[in-house]
Amino acid sequence: NIGFAAAGHMHWGNGTTEIATIPYRDIALQYTPIGKLEVWKSVANFVVGQGRQSINTGIASAFASPLVKFTGVSGLTLAMVSEKSGTGKSTALKITQSVWGDPIKGINSLSDTPNSVIRKIGILNNLPAYWDELRMRDDVEGFIRLMFQLGQGKEKSRLTQGSEFQEM
Repeated sequence: NIGFAAAGHMHWGNGTTEIATIPYRDIALQYTPIGKLEVWKSVANFVVGQGRQSINTGIASAFASPLVKFTGVSGLTLAMVSEKSGTGKSTALKITQSVWGDPIKGINSLSDTPNSVIRKIGILNNLPAYWDELRMRDDVEGFIRLMFQLGQGKEKSRLTQGSEFQEM
């Protein structure tokens, strides 16, 4: 049976739900919805009402993300790029991340290590992971390497201090 977990509940493909927890407190805090739904709807409706389909696609990705698992596709990447600043990408990104949790803490930063990001994505499984502001050449190159590693669908293999394999 396949399903996904969000906001403290496991939603199974057969329609049943049960209580679920994220065993890592830091990630649980990033992916626990906060704030009021009415405020989210107001801000989201304002941005969506502008009719900019590229921005709206980004927002829709939050809702589409858990459904990707049911398509048989192992994952996907969506890039929102503009040469101009002030086009609303960061605002849309915060709206998008806030579907699943904290609109600030839940967004990955360029200073996050690739290992921590890959582990986080492995824990979140089918929930989206977002980044903002890939500006410098080194940032872009590191991000591309990360995307290729994520495309493999697994974390890197590790050994314990006793030379035993750790679970990926």
